[in-house]
Amino acid sequence: MHAQSAKRGILLMIAGSSIFSTNDAFSKLALAHIPTSQILAMRGVLAALVLLAVLGGMGQLPALRPKMAVAYTHIRAHETTIE
Repeated sequence: MHAQSAKRGILLMIAGSSIFSTNDAFSKLALAHIPTSQILAMRGVLAALVLLAVLGGMGQLPALRPKMAVAYTHIRAHETTIE
């Protein structure tokens, strides 16, 4: 069981490094045509979507709901101070 877990960890590290490198390469290519702020915004949105997909696949989305409610309440409480 330990060897299988170690192999899975190695494969996940390789996949993560590959995804990071690919993301970096595409960001540098897009930088010639798209403003930096839009690239950062797109990366953030795509990262959030991937994270939500992973959490959904693991069955952890219901655990995220109370934390999101607390964050939303906190933002709403301080919304008037921002204006």
